[in-house]
Amino acid sequence: MLNKYSSFFAVSLLLLSSAFVSTANAGVIVEPSLSGGGCCTARERGYWFETLEDMTFESIWLSNSSGISQNYDLQILEFSATPPEFGASTTNFTQLGLFENQSSKIDLSLNIAAGTILGFLAFDNDLNETPYSTDNTHTIGANDISFTRLIRQSLNSSDAVSSEAVSDNIGAIGFEYSLAQAPATVPEPSSLAVFALALLGLGARRIKK
Repeated sequence: MLNKYSSFFAVSLLLLSSAFVSTANAGVIVEPSLSGGGCCTARERGYWFETLEDMTFESIWLSNSSGISQNYDLQILEFSATPPEFGASTTNFTQLGLFENQSSKIDLSLNIAAGTILGFLAFDNDLNETPYSTDNTHTIGANDISFTRLIRQSLNSSDAVSSEAVSDNIGAIGFEYSLAQAPATVPEPSSLAVFALALLGLGARRIKK
């Protein structure tokens, strides 16, 4: 009899604990489709966007017409404010990563909080330009995110950068990410919790009898 009720309580506790466990959305890829164009000699191109959910960046890369670029530089920036429109520029950023002479995906474990203004800049050293994409809107989690063109007029990673909202030509920089919290599944955690508590109460009444 004791074993019977022990098993009953174990199942109930398992259901209760699972109600509060969250999982991650892993392996989701954002890869702007290559448009075939590119720009520019000794100038870097990319894009910036504001993260609307907590994210972990798992990998990042630059694509060209042959696939992943085989000799590229890539920089990750965090801005304290929206980068200004070209004509003005800013050095008000923090460098989160600088990767040079890459030939494959760059492995990351970069945790970024919601509300961060994040920028990527890249340059293909073999092509002497940054391959372009016109694919500048993507869905990340529950939000549609617009990528805005980010430019630097040199290859110096500390030089000022600008934004160009009027252009849809962005750097063909792809990344792989996961989200901190996955959307609720059915049954919802609250429903599981209520069901598990009911089982526990029913088991306690039977033991008293």
